[in-house]
Amino acid sequence: MVPVVSNLVTTGNSGTISLSFSLADANGHTCDLSVEYSTDNGNTWASATGVTGTLVGVAPGSGRTLSWDSRQNFSNNHAEVKLRVTPSDPFEIGTSGVSAAFAVNNNRCR
Repeated sequence: MVPVVSNLVTTGNSGTISLSFSLADANGHTCDLSVEYSTDNGNTWASATGVTGTLVGVAPGSGRTLSWDSRQNFSNNHAEVKLRVTPSDPFEIGTSGVSAAFAVNNNRCR
């Protein structure tokens, strides 16, 4: 069975965005995670930089968390941002979890 990320929820609307999710792997394998973002409601995706937390060797379970410094990817405002977390175990790429769309306000005051 392929690993699956589910229940991906984001918290925050500028700078550092918190992610929480569940990771399942029916065979109990640890997984590596990749994180991508979209600023157009999921039409296009780019690799997210500025992600902190455990991305390699993640054990299945609920309450998994990561943080994403969105300012490392863009410094302006976007109304329809989505995050996608994709798991892979030693044998295959799994099913991604995708957040609901949310606004990110990264305009900096001058």
